[in-house]
Amino acid sequence: MNVQALKLFIGVVDEGNFTKAAEKHFVTQPYLSQLVKQLEKEYEVKLLNRSTRQVTATDAGKVVYAQAKKMLACMHETDRLLDQLKDVRRGEITLAIPPLVGTVVLPKLSKLFRAQYPAIKMHLIEVGAKNIPKIIKAEEADIGFCVMPLADEQLTVRPYISSEFVIFISAEHPLAKRRALSMKDLRHEDFILFSEGFTLHDAVLHHCQKHGFSPNVSFETSQWDLMVELIALQMGVALLPKSIANMVHHQSIHILPLREEKPFQWEIAMVTKTQREQTFAAKAFEDIVFSTT
Repeated sequence: MNVQALKLFIGVVDEGNFTKAAEKHFVTQPYLSQLVKQLEKEYEVKLLNRSTRQVTATDAGKVVYAQAKKMLACMHETDRLLDQLKDVRRGEITLAIPPLVGTVVLPKLSKLFRAQYPAIKMHLIEVGAKNIPKIIKAEEADIGFCVMPLADEQLTVRPYISSEFVIFISAEHPLAKRRALSMKDLRHEDFILFSEGFTLHDAVLHHCQKHGFSPNVSFETSQWDLMVELIALQMGVALLPKSIANMVHHQSIHILPLREEKPFQWEIAMVTKTQREQTFAAKAFEDIVFSTT
């Protein structure tokens, strides 16, 4: 199969004219006509309706046109991937990540990745975890980080890290003097939650309902640092991953263990599109992610 012939055939259909297609692709019209005739001979079908006004594809030509475009696009993608394979230190990668997850995992990963591949550009899409699967399936990002559970046959889900939930409470709150608290102890407390677009919002609500009550929500926000300030002002309590606690240094906040028979876990997974061939840069980032676990 002559790849150039397919490219020129696509050009004729796009332009609707042999002369314009020949000029655009810097070949002579007789040469272009000869290649198209060779294709028709090879496929044993008429590919073009030729007239003095406009050239159009026959039904068979439309099939060849569509398949040729797919084949050439695949060849282009192969060249792109091989170019990156030859020099992984160049390129770019796009990550889709919830802001809270990014705060916990991204600084360390970015530093390690940057140290090894300083010329690779990193782009971030920061959205709530509920939106990550859609972004990855639409190929708007190479890699995403989601809060578990997540099951989707179009996605490859690889557990990354987990962290137990703990209780953030004002140091002035009477319960702050306890060594640990149960969900029963929090039944009548005001809760501060992440906004509805965040999986942590649903996770906390479901956990309260699992223990027989619906929490009274005093405030919802997308900013965990604002949440901490509201807790310090005794606006409510919050259930947050223990990994967040390591970043909080607020004298007016106490962080207490949650007493549970089975730990209430915040589980993070890395997700990619199952049927998409990852760039070498994306694979390099994956290697760094799982070398740190």
